[in-house]
Amino acid sequence: MRFDRKAYMKKYNAKYRKENKEKLTEYNLKYKKDNSEKLKNKRTEYEKLEHVKKLKIARKLRQRYGITATQYNEMLKRQGYKCNICGKQHTEDKRLSVDHDHANNKVRGLLCGDCNRGIGMFKDNINNLYKVINYLKKYGKQTNN
Repeated sequence: MRFDRKAYMKKYNAKYRKENKEKLTEYNLKYKKDNSEKLKNKRTEYEKLEHVKKLKIARKLRQRYGITATQYNEMLKRQGYKCNICGKQHTEDKRLSVDHDHANNKVRGLLCGDCNRGIGMFKDNINNLYKVINYLKKYGKQTNN
């Protein structure tokens, strides 16, 4: 029978970690304290990698809204790469926000940050939005942008 070094080391390391838990915790805390700047720089460089950015976006879409990055991109394409309300163009550095109904978490569309925050400030209340429209008609001036 052949000696399986990989299996042996796995078992040995698990036993060592179990028996020396406090010692390893102390070492790790000291290492993090002594090398905090180095670790921070390393993390920052890692998060700048393009594939890492895409993974973070995909995870956020899945966790918050239950959609995949592919579904987001399909919605973006259907909307002509523009905000569903004002028509502001989507860019790589300014992504469109996922608008969703907070009551049932159903995704409604993609909006620019201004439009998404705007309807959020009015708690998705249509009556309040009509009041805003009437107010602006009465006191404001209409613009085309």
